Amino acid sequence: SDLAEHLSISKSILENESFYNRSNPRLGENESYFAIWPLGYPLSIVIISKFTNLSVFWSSKVCNAIFLLLSLFLIIREYREKSYVFILCFGLASYLFIFSSTYSETGFIFSLIYFSIAINKLISSNASSISLFNILISSCFLFLFRYVGVFVDFILLFLILKSFKNSGLSRYTIRLIVISILILAFQLVYLLINFLNTGSLTGITRPFSVSKVWDVLKEFALGILGEIVLVAPYYNFYLLLGSLLLIGVFFTNQIKYFKRKASSRLGKCFLYTGLGYLIFILIIGVLTHFSEFNYRFLAPATLLILFSFLDKLLRFNMGFMSRIEICLLFFVICSIGFSIRESKISYEYHGKTYFDELSSITRNVDDIAPNSIILKPNKHLKYILPDVIFFDSWYLNTITIEQIKCKYPDQDILINNGSHFIKY
Repeated sequence: SDLAEHLSISKSILENESFYNRSNPRLGENESYFAIWPLGYPLSIVIISKFTNLSVFWSSKVCNAIFLLLSLFLIIREYREKSYVFILCFGLASYLFIFSSTYSETGFIFSLIYFSIAINKLISSNASSISLFNILISSCFLFLFRYVGVFVDFILLFLILKSFKNSGLSRYTIRLIVISILILAFQLVYLLINFLNTGSLTGITRPFSVSKVWDVLKEFALGILGEIVLVAPYYNFYLLLGSLLLIGVFFTNQIKYFKRKASSRLGKCFLYTGLGYLIFILIIGVLTHFSEFNYRFLAPATLLILFSFLDKLLRFNMGFMSRIEICLLFFVICSIGFSIRESKISYEYHGKTYFDELSSITRNVDDIAPNSIILKPNKHLKYILPDVIFFDSWYLNTITIEQIKCKYPDQDILINNGSHFIKY
């Protein structure tokens, strides 16, 4: 999983000052350059761990908290006394699940908010130096947290073409072109380093099921409907119906006035950035036949779109504002309750906490020799045993154990069977 990979490379950077780890290397090699995900999130964890001396796991939680606080800081700075309405959104299901997990989407969401605000400042300041600097930093951050951050290149291209159409090769247009070239150069150099180290722009080929175009569109639509549920991070017809009914009860009398209210420029920046990201990942999904549009992929965009709607709703009277507050607070309470319920169900099913699981899987690891190979490992082993080579289940679908034995004749091969290791 992402969690194991991020924590594994974080530990490798901390202990070995290396961007190589031992998770699913090319057959015959002992380690591989970390390129399947960008290094932004692992490096953030490393920085926190350096300053706090916490383990990489707990450093990831502190890291998430910092990204949340930075996001709140940006919102508060822009909306002042009305910012609490936006802050409540972070308690809704998808965003609550993301910020409580070890996901790079935490930094990605912060970067999206930062980029949207930077675009607003860019337009209002006629491409001042500080606004261009913020565009540069936020765009690089987006790419460093997720490769899909390249979608901002197309937003900047749109702004360049629009500026060129309106005012020709003006100072504003030239500055936009220069900053876009710098961002593109950064992305290309990063991908080139990946290619030189792995033979691929983004490391190994990702293991996902191939779907037909219709299935991609269907899953995308269901994913979007799941985001409307608000109290759970997935699609459920009854939860969706309940959410829509509640929203209808709160806002029925005001819908007819909605079109008359104009969003601020910042609200439009949130909207267009969110829509731009959604369109980009849908196109990528159609081209690659990828259809796993869960809350991790969609929530960064839907949060910005939600912000744009709230920005517009702020133009209504104070009586209506209180309705928004009550509605959001109700959904936040339901989301927290749902999250607690899911945690309880998970605990009852597995019968152990994170610490219980760590204790269980580390009980027999002392006897595992360095450079041993573990097949189908428990995800936590990847950052507990940094000197062991791991091959995940999906990797074993492309090779046989006999091939592994042939390539690693002098190394122990173990199969992870719960808390026990069976020697092959």
